[in-house]
Amino acid sequence: MLSSATAISVAVSAGSVSYGTNETLTATVVTVPASGTPTGGLVTFYDGTTTLGTGTLTSGTATYSTSALATGLHAIHAAYAGDGLNFLGSSTAVGPNSIITTVAGNGTWGFSGDAGRATAAELLGPTGLAIDASGNLFIADNGNQRVRELANSVLPITVVKADLTLVANSQSRTYGTANPALTDQMTGFVNGDTASVVTGTPTISTTATTGSGVGTYAISVAAGTLAAANYDFTTLV
Repeated sequence: MLSSATAISVAVSAGSVSYGTNETLTATVVTVPASGTPTGGLVTFYDGTTTLGTGTLTSGTATYSTSALATGLHAIHAAYAGDGLNFLGSSTAVGPNSIITTVAGNGTWGFSGDAGRATAAELLGPTGLAIDASGNLFIADNGNQRVRELANSVLPITVVKADLTLVANSQSRTYGTANPALTDQMTGFVNGDTASVVTGTPTISTTATTGSGVGTYAISVAAGTLAAANYDFTTLV
C-alpha cells in the first residue's frame, strides 16, 4: 500500500497581539490529490528556525498555543512528520521534496500580480527557478525581464509590548517634617515576569514641601528611565 502525499498550511489566531497574550497556531494537512483526511503523527510549529512545540494531527488539524512569544516580528511555519504508514510528511516551506502543484502563474501570458496571490499573477516566459536558504522561491520571468519572488509560506505575528501600570504609593507625615521617601508599585506583569525584568528608576514627585500646611497633596509618577524589553509604561496613576 502506497502512502498518500500531503500538503500543509498554517494559520494564526491573530496577526498582532500584546506580549503575554495567548496565540493559537493551527495547521491543516490535506492529501494531494484528495484521498482521505490525514490523522496521526505530529506537526511541529516553528518561529523561524526555533521550534515552538508540537501538536498531534487529528482529522487533518493540529494546534499549538503559546503566550511566550517575545516582542517583535515572528515568522511562523509548520512541518508534518507523517504517520509512518498512510500519510507522508510535508512542510509549509518550499523544498526539493515538496508536492508538485501550481505555486505561481494563472496560465495567461502577461505581467501582473505583484503583492497579490502568486497563483493569480501573470508571467511571460518563465525560464528558471531558484530557492534560497529561507525557502523563498525566485522565478526568472524572462519575457518581463525581471525576477519574481514568491515568499516562503510563513505567517507573520507581531507581538507588541504589554502595558505596565505605575501607581504612586500613598504617604503621610507630621506637619513641619520632611517628606518621606516617595515610592511606587508596578502591576501588569505576565508570563511569570517580575520587576527584575525592568531597569532604571521612575520619577516621583509631590507638590508638598516641608512648609506645606495640613492637607492632601498629589504625588505624581512618570516613567523616568524605566525600560523593559517586553513592556511599556503608559499607564501612570
